[in-house]
Amino acid sequence: MQEIQQYQEMEWFGHRVRESRYALSEHVLRFLVAGKVSVTDIEAVLLTGNVLEERRNQLRGASYLVYGESDGRPVH
Repeated sequence: MQEIQQYQEMEWFGHRVRESRYALSEHVLRFLVAGKVSVTDIEAVLLTGNVLEERRNQLRGASYLVYGESDGRPVH
């Protein structure tokens, strides 16, 4: 069952990436500004990575910790 949910989440992420309809956390934005990660890296991980953790927040909704690789480098 968990594999099915994981697949559905990654399909949803892929759909959102292809439409450029996603939001990044403040943490990710700091890494972008510092040049430690690129938008291309983030999108590659959202398209091919795995969900490590789902977090629920009443004000912001769900957020996900996703792990994958971009150009052979680990990104999460």
